[in-house]
Amino acid sequence: MLATLYHVLILLAIIALANLLTQLDLLNRERDFDAISKIVMYISLPAAVLVKLDGLSFGSDLLVISLLGMLANFIFLLAASWLGRNREEQAFMMINVNGYNIGNFALPFIAYFLDGLPILAVSLYDAGSSLMVMGGNYAFARQRQGQAGQFSFTDLFRTILKSPTVVVYMVMIICGLASWRLPRFIVDLAQLPAAANTFLSMMMIGVALNIFLPKDNLPLLVKSLGLRYSLALVWGLALYLLLPFDQAVRQALFILSFAPVAGMNPTFTRLLKSDFQLSAAVNSLSILISIVIMSSLFILFS
Repeated sequence: MLATLYHVLILLAIIALANLLTQLDLLNRERDFDAISKIVMYISLPAAVLVKLDGLSFGSDLLVISLLGMLANFIFLLAASWLGRNREEQAFMMINVNGYNIGNFALPFIAYFLDGLPILAVSLYDAGSSLMVMGGNYAFARQRQGQAGQFSFTDLFRTILKSPTVVVYMVMIICGLASWRLPRFIVDLAQLPAAANTFLSMMMIGVALNIFLPKDNLPLLVKSLGLRYSLALVWGLALYLLLPFDQAVRQALFILSFAPVAGMNPTFTRLLKSDFQLSAAVNSLSILISIVIMSSLFILFS
């Protein structure tokens, strides 16, 4: 337990350091976040996934985890559409209580503590959830809001395939199912950026973290976060208690259930012409809440 707490404190220290440097204007929130996030999204995160999953063989039964990642988003969509007071609030909540920030937060966070099949489970879950996070949730929110426009699977898949991490997921899943290994040179080449991924991801979170409470919409902020983490608890318990997988896999999925909301949510909220500032506040507070919950769960499970 002490070792786990020690590692949690290291991650929190990196986030705090990056945030302090930003507050002191030694780092610029917009400029440096953009630079670090591009390095993570296009280099270090795909490399980390490749290194973690290389040589890992698994059966097709684990593919159901991808469907569960997609299903979780549908559950949040339904809950938001039921609990919103009007169409505008329903559309806002359908976006902002939904999705998972897995690639830039949960995966590097979990990968710092776990290896092997649990990382595969997180990757499979992200592969399924990405279909909704990258545009599926936005399409349903537009319909609820009453905006015109049709949902295009072609555009959705085109957007998803622009993500190097998703492409690496697909390649490594195929390799795992077929019990193939990548050439040693490729894995060795990926080792160096992969080793920097957790540090860069935590730095990125620290730079982006900007907590503020919009007084005008405080009830909707509390309502959105309350719904998110209430459902996360129910969904996480269902995954942990009902899935027929190894305990380590079920623990990883339970912890993953408390990941922050998707980082793309403010962008889609702006496209909806909804409350962008409130969405940004939900996103930042979600990161803080998830850090506390996920860290506590790692300590508990240790």
